[in-house]
Amino acid sequence: MGSLLVARSMASLADPHHACLHAPQAVSAVHAEYAQAGAKVAATNTFLLLKEDEATAFEILARAIELARPFGAVWVSLGPAARAPSKLPSWWPLLAQADAVLFETWSGPDLLPWLELARTEHTPPLILSFCFQPDKTLTTAGWEPNRLADMAHQFRASAVGVNCGWEGGSEASVRAVEALRTQTRLPIVAKPASCGLDPAAWATMARRCVRAGARFVGGCCGTDPEYIRLFHGLS
Repeated sequence: MGSLLVARSMASLADPHHACLHAPQAVSAVHAEYAQAGAKVAATNTFLLLKEDEATAFEILARAIELARPFGAVWVSLGPAARAPSKLPSWWPLLAQADAVLFETWSGPDLLPWLELARTEHTPPLILSFCFQPDKTLTTAGWEPNRLADMAHQFRASAVGVNCGWEGGSEASVRAVEALRTQTRLPIVAKPASCGLDPAAWATMARRCVRAGARFVGGCCGTDPEYIRLFHGLS
């Protein structure tokens, strides 16, 4: 969502989530394109929401969920933009309007304080997704898959997985799914970035993630609707 809005000059790289307020039609259009390409889940345009003050975050999150709702199950995207505060922010109850909360692109230890806060409140299902190093089955902070699985079980997450990636690192997602499959029976999520692959090559790699054990598959940075369309085999 964010990278596509930036590519279309509808948002800045620093705060693409602000498009929910100043360019809602553009956000809706992106959701619609992914749905038409076969996507069943709409991830909200909120990846960097945690960097905002509470009042701004509340306004953006409410609008983001509203914009995503017509296009499938709603997963609220939350990336590692800030450290956890001493208490849950005032916008946290809005998460109950979503079908899941997707903590994505985390590395391991940075997510723990947020999960400690989250366990004190009723929330939708939690999905924990981590960024892995391109040449190792380790997160960017050096955490191994067994520690991620333990974290997911400890905090009663509904799924665990891998997302993002680097150019030339397309095998990282497949390896991460294979490794996680040996550590947990939880559903596994795979959301690889384009990693320098064209849509057809990416779709082949994404299908390999399914064969490796992923139950939910989507795209991260650089995967425009054409990538999702080809993954679904749509002409």
